[in-house]
Amino acid sequence: MRIGIDAKWFFSGHPSGRVFTRNLLKYLVSDFQNHSFVFFLKSEDRSYPFPYVSQNVQLCYGSMGSNLVSNFLLMPHLVKKYNVDLFVSQNFSIPLRGTKQLCVIFDVIFDTNPEFFTLRERAYFGFIRPLLFFANAIITISDQSKKDLERFGYANGKRKANVVYLGVDERFYMTHEVSWEGLREFGSRWGLPRDFVLYVGRFNSRKNIEGLIRAYSRLDRSRWKLVLCGRADGRGTEVQRLIAELGLEQYVKIVDHIPDDDLPLLYRSAAAFAYFSFKEGFGLPPLEAMASGTPVVVSDSPSLREVCGTAVEYVDPTSVDDMHRGLETVLSSETRREQMSSEGYVQAAKLTWKNSIEQFMRVVERTGDHQ
Repeated sequence: MRIGIDAKWFFSGHPSGRVFTRNLLKYLVSDFQNHSFVFFLKSEDRSYPFPYVSQNVQLCYGSMGSNLVSNFLLMPHLVKKYNVDLFVSQNFSIPLRGTKQLCVIFDVIFDTNPEFFTLRERAYFGFIRPLLFFANAIITISDQSKKDLERFGYANGKRKANVVYLGVDERFYMTHEVSWEGLREFGSRWGLPRDFVLYVGRFNSRKNIEGLIRAYSRLDRSRWKLVLCGRADGRGTEVQRLIAELGLEQYVKIVDHIPDDDLPLLYRSAAAFAYFSFKEGFGLPPLEAMASGTPVVVSDSPSLREVCGTAVEYVDPTSVDDMHRGLETVLSSETRREQMSSEGYVQAAKLTWKNSIEQFMRVVERTGDHQ
């Protein structure tokens, strides 16, 4: 089969989409030589060296502004030009008949919780539903996201949603040994405190950063610090204002960006990882922290329970008292942290990218064969 992959997020874009795209292409090239692939990349990324070269891979550079505009106006022409049998899009199917289509939709939180999105964002995502008319099937990333897709009419008897979990990049796993000297050098380079609670992700209202900061403020600040790694995105939250209001300037460090290659060291440097999001389609950062051997405290939500199993401490993200309790429970016991480290690693090891892409390709082949 000749398979076209929407890979515009390979070098930049939506964080989960970028991680998914990079790992998808990596394993397609190495493990599925029986198919040929066309990877559709952004025009502006032509100067970046593409790492996965193979005889069964062609690259096509072409884009027009946003993902929606590109998929609506340009991609139908390119998919026809490259004679693709099946096209895999992300979020927005393309208006093209005669070519099988599989659409990857990570979640529809803009429908389940519209309060976390601006009117402009909701209008943008509103094009997903009508364009699905051209899709034969959907892939999503958790059972909860599948239920949401069915509930809001994206998936139905004719166009089914298939669950393919995300995976953890192997570089996060504890089997990649790092010396104490290496961790100390890393911490010194980034100005990290000695003992800290870590958050990694976007800064917006859905991620409940304000709740995390308020819960942290009740900890023993002479013992524990807080490191927030991320940037404002979408409907925001006033992180700096709240830190100043609570008098936490010397206790909270914000790292607005860290290279992907340094993320495993950041996770391993933390005493605990906190993720108090109100709603998730999957929850990749907690899984990466677990793979790194870092104890994890997360919101008690369906998708996070799917991902994290029994290896984490769950809290109510609407209760500062309960979020504080969860942090205190983990931080107050070194024995508890060691146990969670081991259990978290075992849970994370169940979700590998290799297995994820094998499941992905089973859906692709089934969709391509369906008449």
